[in-house]
Amino acid sequence: MDTSKKGLTAAAAKGGAASNPASKAPTPQPGVAANAADLSSTTGTTTTTEAKDVAPGSVVVSLRIGRAANIRGAKGEKVASFVRVQLADFDYKDSVVVPDTPAPDYNFVQDQILHVDESLIDIINNKKLSVTLIESLPKEKTQVLGTTEISLASFLKYPPRDPNAPPTTPYLLPSLNIKETVGFTYLNPKLLPPPPKEGDPNNQPEVTIEVSLSAPLLAPEIVEAGNFIHIRMEDLYPVPDEWTLKDGNEKDLNSNIYSYSVSFPIPAESVPERIVTITAGSLVHCEAVIPDSPTIGAQPIYIAKPADPSPTTTDGDAAAGEGSESADGIAASSLALGNPPAPAQPDPTVTEAAQKQSFKKVAWTSTTPYVVWVPPEAVVKLRERIVAKIPFEMDFERVMQPRFAHIVDANAAKYKGKAGIDVASLMWPRVIGLKGRFLLDLADGVGASGDAVDHGAKGKKGTAKEEVTHSADVNIYKAIGSHLGIEINLEKPLLDKKKLQPISKSVTDFIPKRTIPAHLLHQKRAEKADEGFRDQIQEIVKALVSEYQSTLHTMVTNTVAAAAEAGSAENSDAFDNFDIVHPKSFDDEQKRKKKFLFHLNKSGAYFNLKEQLKSSVVNVVRERFRKKSPFASQAELQLFLSELYVYLLDQMHISIHKMFKDVDSAFIDPSVLRTADFSMLKSFADQSELDHDISCAATYHQERIAKYEDSLQTWSDYGAFCMRNMQTSKGIECFKEILSRNPKHVPSLLAYGAICTSLEKYEEARVYLVTAVDLQPKYVLALTILGLFYEITGEEMESEKYLEEAAKVHKATTNDDNPASIMLKAAEFLVTVHATQIADSALSNSLLKTGPSVHPYLLLSQLELQRGNPVIAIENIKSAMQVRQDDPDVWAALGHLQFRQRVWGEAQSSYETVLSLPNEPENLPLIYMRLGFLYLRTLGNITKKVSERTYAEVELARKAKTMYIRACELKPSSSSWLGVAKASILLGQYVEAEDSLSEANILNNRDSEVWAYLALLCLILDRQFEAGQCMSQAIRNKIKNAEVLRMVGSAFIDCNQPAPAVECLKLSLELDSKDANAKVLFSKALSMQSQDYLKNQFGAGPLVPESVEVTGV
Repeated sequence: MDTSKKGLTAAAAKGGAASNPASKAPTPQPGVAANAADLSSTTGTTTTTEAKDVAPGSVVVSLRIGRAANIRGAKGEKVASFVRVQLADFDYKDSVVVPDTPAPDYNFVQDQILHVDESLIDIINNKKLSVTLIESLPKEKTQVLGTTEISLASFLKYPPRDPNAPPTTPYLLPSLNIKETVGFTYLNPKLLPPPPKEGDPNNQPEVTIEVSLSAPLLAPEIVEAGNFIHIRMEDLYPVPDEWTLKDGNEKDLNSNIYSYSVSFPIPAESVPERIVTITAGSLVHCEAVIPDSPTIGAQPIYIAKPADPSPTTTDGDAAAGEGSESADGIAASSLALGNPPAPAQPDPTVTEAAQKQSFKKVAWTSTTPYVVWVPPEAVVKLRERIVAKIPFEMDFERVMQPRFAHIVDANAAKYKGKAGIDVASLMWPRVIGLKGRFLLDLADGVGASGDAVDHGAKGKKGTAKEEVTHSADVNIYKAIGSHLGIEINLEKPLLDKKKLQPISKSVTDFIPKRTIPAHLLHQKRAEKADEGFRDQIQEIVKALVSEYQSTLHTMVTNTVAAAAEAGSAENSDAFDNFDIVHPKSFDDEQKRKKKFLFHLNKSGAYFNLKEQLKSSVVNVVRERFRKKSPFASQAELQLFLSELYVYLLDQMHISIHKMFKDVDSAFIDPSVLRTADFSMLKSFADQSELDHDISCAATYHQERIAKYEDSLQTWSDYGAFCMRNMQTSKGIECFKEILSRNPKHVPSLLAYGAICTSLEKYEEARVYLVTAVDLQPKYVLALTILGLFYEITGEEMESEKYLEEAAKVHKATTNDDNPASIMLKAAEFLVTVHATQIADSALSNSLLKTGPSVHPYLLLSQLELQRGNPVIAIENIKSAMQVRQDDPDVWAALGHLQFRQRVWGEAQSSYETVLSLPNEPENLPLIYMRLGFLYLRTLGNITKKVSERTYAEVELARKAKTMYIRACELKPSSSSWLGVAKASILLGQYVEAEDSLSEANILNNRDSEVWAYLALLCLILDRQFEAGQCMSQAIRNKIKNAEVLRMVGSAFIDCNQPAPAVECLKLSLELDSKDANAKVLFSKALSMQSQDYLKNQFGAGPLVPESVEVTGV
């Protein structure tokens, strides 16, 4: 066997790949062939190279082959052997021959200095250290017994760095030493004994190999900034029919004597780009026919989520985005997220039969991908190239197999092709690679006619397909629709993602704490101290009354019992307390008082009450009198005590007077009244918002804030109201006011954080949401919203962490493991504050997790209504209806939307459908009220007499009254009782109408419409004075109903009251200037007013005929 050394060739070794600078005449990489100097090659000794002898940018690779075992040759265990060691494509070295032993110790050591560049890194990643076992035979003959190899890729396996570690944490280095005992693979297995049984010692040939480096191949920070690309070639299909699978024969150029390779440029650091070539493609039979019309284009491969075992690819055609077209007709994707393109399709001129005739393909049999090192500077170039939408050109080439390398392939240029790879998706978030099939085209400068060769010249008749293929005008690959399968994976995503930095700011950095002027602050504290003292007085009074009643009851019981024992003896001591229990004079009163005071002192109640009052008195002294230092003299102390005594007595009298001013009515705790008023104003505001009276609702919210300024809930409710009604600036100021007072108010932190997310103030939003979670770590809503925020900002790991924690806490507290539940609760809160971006994300997650359901679609329609998109809102309601057609909430939502759009007939039909369903909707009273309104609306003017109406109209009025009464039974309000009153007026039931209006006035005495209809009823009943008073209240409460003002104005005209009629009709025209009937009535009222004025002044006659009639009123 020829043992001459072979040098490193420019091309790759068989079965591997080579990389060269992109030039027509490739030259060896510096440091790979020229600089891969062999320092020493000794046998039986070990040599070392000092670190100082190694040039910068180079490393020393030390190879050592130690003892072997179980070596067998042609004569059994008596074998003389040596090993041949070769690192990748570098020069090989032979050890000395170790004679006549099955366990030779080769003691082979070799040191090499290698210059580190992209090519060397690729060699270490893709090539292996091979050791060939050779038997030395007599007469200087040799025989190869077996081979083995080990991978050196572990030298480039850098341990991952903890993402949460501080920047100063040192990097971890890979192992610089590999030591393995590996077995030989014998060419002739008959030389080996049978494999050992389980438990027996190993009897197969093996050898110990050790490889070490003097230093890491790459600095850890360079590895972190660079990237590794893993490229796996799959196959090429279909292929031209003239490519046959006949056994290779150099005399038959159509036989299988060819190999196939793919080359493509990669940005480099030392040169602009370098060519990477993947060889060893071979023509093989198809075990399974590839689909005739596969999806063409790049499919992104996404980073696997924590719960997923491996990276995921998108479905078929969700591959690349729209943009400029690449060379093969594939649309180069844009960098816009979420816009994948339609995949390119094979040439439609290719017939289905032509594709099904081929059962051959070119396949790359290597199971391991080819790894390419991309240094940091090359990574920057790669990103720039992708952003510029430049596709990667992959050149396909047919070459001779190594054993037929002496034959010239005259058709090599004819079959040279190219494929454009759209890699734009590598710059998408979370994309770690791509996979797909790409159409193959002829390479630039290759003509179909110029390179066509008649392979049937030997007398064989060509098939019809061959004639089509060899046509001068047909592109051979495009004609048959050839496509190349490729998979590209990255070590880490190309899209730079900044590490999530710890939060260094707090809420007060964005919203300074509210500062109150000193004089206002002292005044407020003083008022609070006074209020606290008065409340404490009331508590003490209630305690004294309770103690007095208890003492009096004991005295009465004792007196009665003593009287029963004494009989009728008038001078008995048993009647000593009779006058105290039943006082007859002032002296008896004083006796009872002394008795009670004695009881207080004796029982210790006096001391307890005094201690109870002491803290409130101290607060008054500190805040009202602002005394915090000792007195200068006794006189000053006496003066202060006198002033304090007088002031405390005044406050005590005020407090007691509030309790006992009305002796006929029972005492009501002021806190109960405050709570009732607090809730009542909120209910008024909500009802006005439902009726779309936004200004009235805002007035109620503002009054609530004015009354309860210290309540954060009032500010929160008003802020949410403003956000829902597109008053964004006011809503933001409300939440800022809350956080300036209390930076730890969790609902406001969540609401304002979600609003900031919609406004794309992500840094500020993160501070608020993280603060909320820190304050309440087990609050499901806070965890969910923070997880959704991180999902929007692209922090998938953080998002998964918080959403999983939210689901875990929710399941622990409610035993509900439905992942959509937390999303729906978050969406309800977010829709309330109009935080559109996170609300959309929550609803999308809910629909993805559980599939189509009613509640998310209804929330989406509500969100679109807030945005002012009624068309999209109706589409969402229809989607909910497709999920469940008999859901009453869906029909109710549709009715509310139609009612809001004033589509009265359709709204009435939807509401009637709701009532016909077996289940009740969420807000049934509102449906009753609106259905009653729609019935009354069709009847026109309610003042028209019953006798002038048809039977159907009367029945409809009774039906409307029934609807309103049902609403009153479920949830009484001023609006529901007003509806009952209107129906009663129409039916001529004036007593019931007045009772209903009185009930409505009790529930809300500031409802302007109630006062207006009360005025109308008084005019019908000819109570003009009361009508005027009611109308004054309606105007004072800013009535905005033009219709009722017109009716009241007409009623005033009928009662010959032109002055109030003019006022009512003027207001009606201000609200609805196009009302023709109001204009006519207004003219008539002015004429009557003028007539009265002239009659009073000059006795003039009427200015207008009395026969003028007004229609349509």
